[in-house]
Amino acid sequence: MHKGRCQSGSVIVILMVFMACSNCAFGKGCNAPTQVLLTYSEKIASSPEPILLCSSGGRTFLVSFYSWVNIEQHVGALDLILQSPSKRDKNVNLLVVNDKWHGYQPYTFGAADYVHGAMDSEFGEERTINIPHFPVQLIVDVIEVQVGAEKPDDLGKIHYRFHKLVLRISMKDSGQNVSMK
Repeated sequence: MHKGRCQSGSVIVILMVFMACSNCAFGKGCNAPTQVLLTYSEKIASSPEPILLCSSGGRTFLVSFYSWVNIEQHVGALDLILQSPSKRDKNVNLLVVNDKWHGYQPYTFGAADYVHGAMDSEFGEERTINIPHFPVQLIVDVIEVQVGAEKPDDLGKIHYRFHKLVLRISMKDSGQNVSMK
């Protein structure tokens, strides 16, 4: 599993948007915002620490990025990481259904997918991601994306990298009857 830290040459900027937390009143276990902005930028230095997010049911989660860095130390893909604060040190991503995944996952953001903007990307501007073992869904809106082309490789294929990616992240009840682990 991922280490949850940014590799050298990449920088993560994390911005928070605080909203009224009507379902997360003090004493119900969640004093975090119900919506956050998670920003990756290769230009602005900041801490790569995860940020807190409150679900509609009052449960606290951590959200962050894992950077996939190429040989030139450019970020070609970002995985969205969702963790329980109690399992943070165990390299758990609650968005991963199993460890034998293949292909483009809903929690993966590949720079090549955004060459023509978020509207024309594989998942569109908004993604709804079911969280296994939890009766909530993660709602992810792509607010801003900037990508750039790399030099063609030895086979002539052009690869892309992120200059910036801004996601607005919130949660909603999924209506599933799933036992909480």
